[in-house]
Amino acid sequence: MAKLDEMSAKDVAEARSLHSDLVKSGDVTASHFIYWYSWFWAISTTVYFFCVTFFPLPEGANNFANIILGFLLGTAVATIIGFFYGNSDSGGSNGN
Repeated sequence: MAKLDEMSAKDVAEARSLHSDLVKSGDVTASHFIYWYSWFWAISTTVYFFCVTFFPLPEGANNFANIILGFLLGTAVATIIGFFYGNSDSGGSNGN
């Protein structure tokens, strides 16, 4: 388990280093892409959530709408939050 924690810490450090290098590069598109991408998914998810909640759906479309909504909230939004604010260490460093 310690080996996995070490690999995870190295992966995070490399990602932070890459992002720092992109910001220092001066290329606006490269350094701001992750923020634009996050805004796109956050706004798209919010609009979809609003539409599914407040507009009538065609008959039989509820299951399909719920699957997409579950994906957006469970994957897209969770990944954005995890990227910017960090993910919990579910096993803990002590292996529990």
